[in-house]
Amino acid sequence: MVKSTAEILEEDTEEDMAAFFLDECGVDYSTYNFDNKRILTREVFEQHIDKIVKIINKYPDSHRPIAYIILGCFILTSGSKLSEKLKAKILESCNWAYIDSQAYEHFKRERQFYIEDFRQKIVNHRAGKSSYLVQLKNSKDLDFTNGVIGLNNFWDFVESKKISYIKHINLDACELTTIPHPILKLKYFETLSLDHNYLTSIPEELSNMTYLECLYMDYNCITKIHPSIRKLSNLKYLCVNNNNLELKSIPKSMLDLHSLKRFSIRGNKLENIPRFLESADFSVNFEDF
Repeated sequence: MVKSTAEILEEDTEEDMAAFFLDECGVDYSTYNFDNKRILTREVFEQHIDKIVKIINKYPDSHRPIAYIILGCFILTSGSKLSEKLKAKILESCNWAYIDSQAYEHFKRERQFYIEDFRQKIVNHRAGKSSYLVQLKNSKDLDFTNGVIGLNNFWDFVESKKISYIKHINLDACELTTIPHPILKLKYFETLSLDHNYLTSIPEELSNMTYLECLYMDYNCITKIHPSIRKLSNLKYLCVNNNNLELKSIPKSMLDLHSLKRFSIRGNKLENIPRFLESADFSVNFEDF
């Protein structure tokens, strides 16, 4: 198999495998969201793991490694038990490069990152605890030199006093309940991704980041967007999907974000969008597809 995209579960073949595995669990792939444990619970998936493993072992050698990785993705997001034998199989699959020898160097770096992120989460997985894969979003950082990914990388840059030179920060799935204080002192970076944490608001302190272009805070516990968000004059993309936002949580000052192109609020406690957003110059992604 030759892979054309670096991310896991972004190819048609991979999606077909994932859909088949879900079908074995009685779940329709078209309505499934990897981040929604209500659809595929730990209890349901654990009942079907052995059967799925038997199916995978019948696959040709060329397809088996990615099938084990897909299985691992479901185990991570559902928080299912993972035996040492199955963990070894999944980790063995991670050692398989699965990269076209003619692929671009950037593709290889991305693929290496995604596989390593997945491998570390499998190594550290504990039953009953869901975990999620990091999604790279800083498309401007093609050579991985202007960004930090993960808390260890972040604190290394803070301690070395190089954090002020960073343009992109990705702290997805870091179990954050508050935004690390050093971030709040930064001004000139462009991308901040905080998906899959436990943050409860977009705080006033973020308004100092006037050069920020992209803010991703999907799958948190956000109940409030502070009105001072209007000060983010360069913000182009704001994503707060799958949080706890209500109509009163979204300030009218959103209309002052004249650079904003897309505001994504799917999966919140909203039956409809606030009426004032109907006249907004930016697009509002509200309904699930």
